[in-house]
Amino acid sequence: MTCRTFTPDDRPALAAAFGEWILHTDVMHFDQDSHTVGAFEGDTPVGFISVYPKKRFGGMEAYIDVIEVAESRRRQGVARTMLAMSADWARARGCRRLRAWSTADKTEAIAMWRALGYRLRPVYARKRLTGYYVTKRLKGERP
Repeated sequence: MTCRTFTPDDRPALAAAFGEWILHTDVMHFDQDSHTVGAFEGDTPVGFISVYPKKRFGGMEAYIDVIEVAESRRRQGVARTMLAMSADWARARGCRRLRAWSTADKTEAIAMWRALGYRLRPVYARKRLTGYYVTKRLKGERP
């Protein structure tokens, strides 16, 4: 597996591997202040992540807008590698935390976040669990 920065030209390959929804959403960030990386087996994308910085409470934090791993490659370190690269990118820009959002029905993702040392704060709507705010401090840590 290799990882490299994605460009807008990679969107068709991502759509072929992960679905057309990628072409119709704005979760991929390609500006110079963002971090969008893909994991590949040969020329085939097997995962991707897109992160952008945001000022919050007087400091910078990095937000994961999307992270996806091909079902056939889950539990093989693809997400761990992309998250580590994203944490390094965020640290280099002075971000204090790496954040994400996960809906409650994504049980595999919830298990992954916990296994990688992220904190999960449950969010409830009308007394029903709807998802989790996911966060990890970056100071000297690797996800």
